[in-house]
Amino acid sequence: MKKLIIPIFLLSLFVAELEARSVKGQIHFENEIVEVKFKIPGLYVYYESILYEFQYRVVYLDPNGERRILKPHQAKEIRFNYANQDFRMLSVKTPSNIKPKQFHNAQSTNVFLRVGVDGGLKLFHFYKNPSWFNFTNFGPIYFLQRQDDLYKRVRPLFFRRDMIKYFQDCPELSKRIKKGHYPKRSIVTMINHYNSNCN
Repeated sequence: MKKLIIPIFLLSLFVAELEARSVKGQIHFENEIVEVKFKIPGLYVYYESILYEFQYRVVYLDPNGERRILKPHQAKEIRFNYANQDFRMLSVKTPSNIKPKQFHNAQSTNVFLRVGVDGGLKLFHFYKNPSWFNFTNFGPIYFLQRQDDLYKRVRPLFFRRDMIKYFQDCPELSKRIKKGHYPKRSIVTMINHYNSNCN
């Protein structure tokens, strides 16, 4: 019996740690903003894994401490800070080339996407299912959106060609992309340039 005391004690600490994993945040509904605590799923450490889960549903504690589940179509956006980074995720119509997460039986018409750049032209980050055996899955897929237009997926292999065509309405920017001034890693700078000078 004494041999079991330490393992049971360690297990109880482990469970308590899981229960304590939460971050303060906000849910922006249509007519109100609610301060809540978002539950961090499982043993996830990297924020990419957490954002992947949050894209489809969020478990949170309301101001009364009640556990609730939020689906993307039920709110306008969520905001929180994790590992000293501020995150904002908007509820948007699910792009046609994003598959719903069957594990959660997601039937929502919307998905929470992380906002990379806000403005007339928006940059969204979509996170794929993380895999311990394929670390390339940790990188986001980028989507561009002008006002209420359809989403444009940023294709890494055809980045320059696609962006030259996409920014035809801004000849100066299109020319700079063609000359190689804006590689893929500079996508935020490129979009900020468009929003400041061409939008």
